[in-house]
Amino acid sequence: MVAQDLTPEVLSQLSTYAAQLINSMRDEFGAPHVIVTNGSVKFAGDIADEVTADQWILAVENAHDVPAINRAAAKNGLFFSKATANMYEDAALAKATSNLGEWHLTLDDFKQMIFTSLQSFMANDEEWSHANSILGAAAHGKDQYFGVSFSDSIGENVLGAPGKTLNFDSHFAFVPQDSSYWVDESKFDKTAIKNETVSANEIKQLESDLATKKTATNTAKTALATANTNTTKAQNTLTAAKTTLATAKQQQANAQTTLTNAQAAVKTATAAVAAAQKAVDETSASDATKQQALSDAKAALKAAQAVQSQKQASLTAAKVKLATANQALAQAKVKLANAEAALKAGQQALANKKVYLD
Repeated sequence: MVAQDLTPEVLSQLSTYAAQLINSMRDEFGAPHVIVTNGSVKFAGDIADEVTADQWILAVENAHDVPAINRAAAKNGLFFSKATANMYEDAALAKATSNLGEWHLTLDDFKQMIFTSLQSFMANDEEWSHANSILGAAAHGKDQYFGVSFSDSIGENVLGAPGKTLNFDSHFAFVPQDSSYWVDESKFDKTAIKNETVSANEIKQLESDLATKKTATNTAKTALATANTNTTKAQNTLTAAKTTLATAKQQQANAQTTLTNAQAAVKTATAAVAAAQKAVDETSASDATKQQALSDAKAALKAAQAVQSQKQASLTAAKVKLATANQALAQAKVKLANAEAALKAGQQALANKKVYLD
């Protein structure tokens, strides 16, 4: 990667990476966020270009290149003080290398520079102003527009290192939304650049949502299994009820046949009794021959009466059996109705659970 490779697209990626780190720190303090926009990335790039043009070495000068910052501010429609005050930039020595030719740096190398620069701002006891700026002290209570860029310059004996070195300074540009910072807003594109990097908080939220959805899915699966079981039970109950109903109907038919047969037998026995009684009546006053016939007729009458009594008992038993069969039939019909209702409810519950699970 060379200087020409730090295109707006690359600076946008680096700026969104830096914004993620900065916002994660600001979240800890409840401070306003930074927003990466087309205009803030361009502003940061213009600062780096102006500083590079001045061949300004931060470690040597030990100060911000305020004229370069002001020139970049003017290009982007921003107000700047004519004094030596720096209104927009936090800067740090990000890297020094003895390789003065090709940079041989990757995108990850520049991300490492961003991380190192933020460490220098936040993890020492001499950078309170930079630390406050990183944490939004000058944000005026609103999100700030933000971009990051890098300038390069060749110096000699920088920070006591003998020989010439290629030095990279990082430039963190913050633009408050306060109206006092604007001269011509038309020169500053406030279109936000979407951060494709997922934050730690977003990951936690996604993991929480996933766990909730897994729990809901497991609950739905359990409910579906229960509904399937209930439906199977209802179907089995319905089958049993249908079998009971068929058996009861068959028992009723058998009882009805038995009753019919018993009624016919009673009718036959009654006729036999009447005939025997007639014979008795006809022979009760006759001679010895008729006396024998009378005895036979009485015996026949007694036998017919016994048969009649037996058939009457069978008729009574058949009526009881028919009544029992009718009762069993009625109960079977109730069970069938209940089973059909349970099956219908189970099928509806199953359908509902399948829809919810889908």
